[in-house]
This record gives sequence, C-alpha cells and structure tokens, in this order.
Amino acid sequence: MQYLKTRLKPLSIEIKADYARSLFELMQEGLLEGYCWQTTESAIVFLEEEDWVERGNLKIGSCQKYWHAWICFKFQNKIFVFDPCLQILVEKKIQDF
Repeated sequence: MQYLKTRLKPLSIEIKADYARSLFELMQEGLLEGYCWQTTESAIVFLEEEDWVERGNLKIGSCQKYWHAWICFKFQNKIFVFDPCLQILVEKKIQDF
C-alpha cells in the first residue's frame, strides 16, 4: 500500500464540487463508490506505463452483475489489483478479477 500512496500522492480528486481531497482520503470515507471509471483513469497516469485499467462485471451475490473498473499494476514481479472504490488491494492470481 505504501507504494501506491507514494505514487498517487500528487492526485487530488474532486467529486461534484462537494468533495476535493486525496484519493486515499476519499477512499477511506467511502466517497468514491460509483466513480470507479473516473477514479481509475485519473490514478493510472501516476503509475508505470505497463500498468493498466481493467473493466468488467463483478459478480455480486448469486446472480447480480456490477459493471466496474479497477487498476492492475506490477510490483516486485507480481501483479496486483487495486480498487479504490471498493477499497481492495490484492495480488492477482487469476485472469478474471
């Protein structure tokens, strides 16, 4: 997490002129929910060129699908998934997150 905090420190996000703070402050307050595409597109420019944004359906419950976006990045020869909206940071061990 410290790697991401260092890389994304210059990023400030404004949501509808109501909130303007760092990505991690907004993330901790749960204010990024619903802004996955905008947040990941803004954040990816602060990471390495080979890092990327993925989009797809997350399965919630037994049948609901949720169209979503998250960041995949390489750190110490491992690929991680960072989802600031759902507050997730995990190693990516499968192709489909």
